[in-house]
Amino acid sequence: MRGTPIRVHAISPGFCATDLNGHRGVLSADEGGRRVARLVTLQDAPTGTFLDEPDGILPW
Repeated sequence: MRGTPIRVHAISPGFCATDLNGHRGVLSADEGGRRVARLVTLQDAPTGTFLDEPDGILPW
C-alpha cells in the first residue's frame, strides 16, 4: 500500500537442496535462508520486486 512502511517482495533463495527436489540443489537450506534473510532486510530495494541473490531484481 502506497504511503505506508509496508514493503512487499517475492524472493528466490536459489536452488537449495531439500526434500522437495531430492536434495539435488547446489545450495544448502541454510545458505538459502541466509540469502532470504539478507534480502528482506534491504532498506534501499524498491517494493513490489522479485529479488534473487546474486542477480538482484529479476523481471516478473
